[in-house]
Amino acid sequence: MNPLDLMSKGWSTAQGSSAPEPYIYQPLEEEHQEFRLLKLVPSRDPREPLRATIVTVRPDWRALAADPEHQGPRWTALSYVWTDPDEPTVILDGQQLRDTQRTEEILVGNAAIKITSNLFHALMLIRGYEEFCTIWADQVCIDQSNLVERASQIQLMHMIFSLARNVLVWLGKALRASKTQMFAQMFAWLHSPKRTGRIEDAPSFAQFMAKLMGGEPGLHPPPDEDHHLFTKQIAKDILEDPWFSRSWVIQEAVHAKNLLVYLGPVVLPWEMFEEAIFGLSYWSIPWSTAEDSDLATFHRGGLQMIKKTREWQESRYKDETLLPSAPLSTLLQGLRGSRSTDARDKVYAFWHMSDQEFRTEKGWIRPLPISYERGTREVYGRTAMYCIDTELNLDVLSCACKHEASRQDSEFPSWMHDWQVHPDQLGCATDVHNILPQRGCDAYAVNSESQSGKVPFDACAGRLSDYGRPPDEPKFAYSEDFDYIGLRGIAFDEILAVSSVGHSTAPETGVSVEQQEMDWNSWRNFAMEEMQGDPYPDPETRLEGFCHALTFGNVKIPGPPSKDLVQEFELWWSAGRPLQSSDSAHSADWSQRLQTYRRFMGSPFPHGLYVDNRRLFRTARGYIGSACEHVKPGDKVWILWGGALPFLLRKDEQRNGLYSAVGGAVYIHGIMFGEAVEKAEQEGREQEWVYLG
Repeated sequence: MNPLDLMSKGWSTAQGSSAPEPYIYQPLEEEHQEFRLLKLVPSRDPREPLRATIVTVRPDWRALAADPEHQGPRWTALSYVWTDPDEPTVILDGQQLRDTQRTEEILVGNAAIKITSNLFHALMLIRGYEEFCTIWADQVCIDQSNLVERASQIQLMHMIFSLARNVLVWLGKALRASKTQMFAQMFAWLHSPKRTGRIEDAPSFAQFMAKLMGGEPGLHPPPDEDHHLFTKQIAKDILEDPWFSRSWVIQEAVHAKNLLVYLGPVVLPWEMFEEAIFGLSYWSIPWSTAEDSDLATFHRGGLQMIKKTREWQESRYKDETLLPSAPLSTLLQGLRGSRSTDARDKVYAFWHMSDQEFRTEKGWIRPLPISYERGTREVYGRTAMYCIDTELNLDVLSCACKHEASRQDSEFPSWMHDWQVHPDQLGCATDVHNILPQRGCDAYAVNSESQSGKVPFDACAGRLSDYGRPPDEPKFAYSEDFDYIGLRGIAFDEILAVSSVGHSTAPETGVSVEQQEMDWNSWRNFAMEEMQGDPYPDPETRLEGFCHALTFGNVKIPGPPSKDLVQEFELWWSAGRPLQSSDSAHSADWSQRLQTYRRFMGSPFPHGLYVDNRRLFRTARGYIGSACEHVKPGDKVWILWGGALPFLLRKDEQRNGLYSAVGGAVYIHGIMFGEAVEKAEQEGREQEWVYLG
């Protein structure tokens, strides 16, 4: 059946009045990779209680993978979130979460299983389609009270979703009533032959929306609002559904072969849904990135996740062959904006998307140990050790900072990331996945040759984390409670002076344009000061270092540095500021905004600065760099084996022999590609151990 033909009118839900006994799960045989399926009793009567049976299956995974028509069990896997979009949010461990109380129930024979209201509403509607009635939903198909079973079933989830006949994304409550019908009409327009699929479509799309809403008086926004804002609100309503911010659903969508979206009464293929959402966003997002904080969250979260998920699907199933994926550390960094109720799932949810999982299946390395009987700190510590051991680099540590705001009430050591904290609360490590060397996956290869022509950073000159290790010594040292870690490298330099703290141009910071200009001038003057033994021989070279420090090395400067660089920088900055202004976000002058946007995108500079809550610094050797606001004179510049970026370390005065990691993600112009290692060798420096607490 064509998924677009699967339409229905929404109906209310109702529960039976009986109080059956709780359902008792029968044990699964882990060695045979058994799992449960839920078979819904078909019904479109909202007065009928939600009924089902539960069956245990033991599929022939190889046969299912080899033959789509294999006679074994077939099922639909449900990708959803436990939380209800209508429930109020609470803050837990720095995450904004909704209540996950199980207040509804599904009847299984004469017993009942308590489920959340979001799953209840999904199953009540899904049972109206017989082709979806054999379904896998983790909340019901896994005995959530059994920690051992939970850990075991997690190991099967990638197969459950990759071999499912359909994976159904439940967004059923994202839109209401008439808005859903408007989305359907917009969807039809976005697939019309007249649409070019480019940003120039914005004016015609705005006119289309004006006509559409003119025919729906009840939907017309107040007179003081633009019709394009109302359209954008529809996309925002969809993308702010909790589904777009959860950790587990990323893996589910990535592994799906046939991904469908259930939105209101409409079921449609993911590709069409994605195209519709991007069509809505083409014309609104570039002009209003600073319009309000909620929209910024919508842009960073839902829209980026759609893009990354599709890129993952394309890379994972290229030519129908499962390819190696990105390392686990890259996934943890790049997808840390997702949320999970259980902090340990911020690691476990991405394991089966990683390169390590691929190598484990080949028998080359051991798997990541998954257990819900360990605490969060132990899980994160073991994960960090596992990443260093299997990747032979320090990417998993590359944005650590002892003074991170999220650590103030945390007992985590300075080198260990707290993956449960959302990037909005990070500061020091924000956007680090865009600046680390991206190993193995173009979806995050911002600095790779395949996307921007840049070679990934390699401060350690290609020396792996086990470089120089005598046969009788470990690759690295750490305490059993993960209180410290010992690594090898060289102490290369020291911070001599630091600038003021940088800030964003976003209007919510309350910083005037005059203050911004004054701050930029002070930063430029700080960077342009000539120092004894300066590694930058002339003002143009120092200016180049300044620009690279602002952009974390993402400047494409044709030829040697020249005075034209100053003009290019000022042109780029003057073109970018109008796009950040809330006054221009609602401007009707499309041609002017489009011209400014093209001018901005055509500059040799990247489309963002790494300046928020960061400082410039100069080292004792004269280098220019940038780090988080916590850097201070006296901090040591270390090159650690396996480290793509330099590390700033500070001696812990209260703990003899230990250092703390500070500075977050560090950039130092002139030593990002192994130059410091070469210079240290010329000076006769030898590697040494350093212990981070």
